[in-house]
Amino acid sequence: MRSTFDHGPLHAIADATTDVDRRAAARLLEAKEAIESDLANPATNTATMAADLETLIAATAVALEATGTAAPSTCDQENP
Repeated sequence: MRSTFDHGPLHAIADATTDVDRRAAARLLEAKEAIESDLANPATNTATMAADLETLIAATAVALEATGTAAPSTCDQENP
């Protein structure tokens, strides 16, 4: 099975974050790379993927907060 991951928006967030918080930008890029690695490795288990996705979500939230950008709504918020 081949998976794709559109990481373009994450690069844009990281670029914007670099100007205000380089460490947050670096954590975001590291978390993105972990997901890319998970997707490339067929042996990645669901627990690892879930943990890495949680890390990516948290890193993205920190980066958005650092830039003063509102986080997009989630599916749960749009469809209560």
